[in-house]
Amino acid sequence: MTLAARPRTIPAPTARRLHHVTRAALFVVAAIAAGWLGILAAPILDRIIVTAAAVVLVPLTIALVVDFFRNPG
Repeated sequence: MTLAARPRTIPAPTARRLHHVTRAALFVVAAIAAGWLGILAAPILDRIIVTAAAVVLVPLTIALVVDFFRNPG
């Protein structure tokens, strides 16, 4: 068995540092992707927000109205 193929555990400080570096890199990539998506979606962002709000609020409003008329007291 070669040295590279031998399984071993990563020391705790190294694993912690790797975890922090990975999290920071993921945060940077997510921020870049969000900015890029914002630039692409800016012309239709108002429609996206209104549609998302409607998808959430219309069923909620229907449920509240139906519940109100079923149990008025």
